Amino acid sequence: MLAGEAAAHEGAVHEITGPESLSYADLAAAISRATARRVRYAAVPRAAFGIASRAARVPAWQRDVAAGLYAAIRAGYLDVVTDVVERVGGKAPESFGRFAREHAAAFGVVAASAGRAATRPVRGTVS
Repeated sequence: MLAGEAAAHEGAVHEITGPESLSYADLAAAISRATARRVRYAAVPRAAFGIASRAARVPAWQRDVAAGLYAAIRAGYLDVVTDVVERVGGKAPESFGRFAREHAAAFGVVAASAGRAATRPVRGTVS
């Protein structure tokens, strides 16, 4: 968006999304393809999330927000794809698969000598 166009968006709410709706399993599969490593999504039951987050001393309000967000995702409330990026930004949104390929190193794969890949642990969060 050009600076002169900002007034046209004042007060507007833009739901910014990528070009496709993806589940956590879809994201894990895209990372697997990008890194040539097996990555899978494992749903964490709410009770286990509560136990782990309390043990990590996550404040109650943060636990509640995270649990509510994950519940909304599971219920499909955030399963939305919009044209906002292209309409407002003037360019098509990038797919997560492309992002994962371009940033594979951020997912724990580091280029090694002779074109081989060396790996380091991928750290995750309770979800």
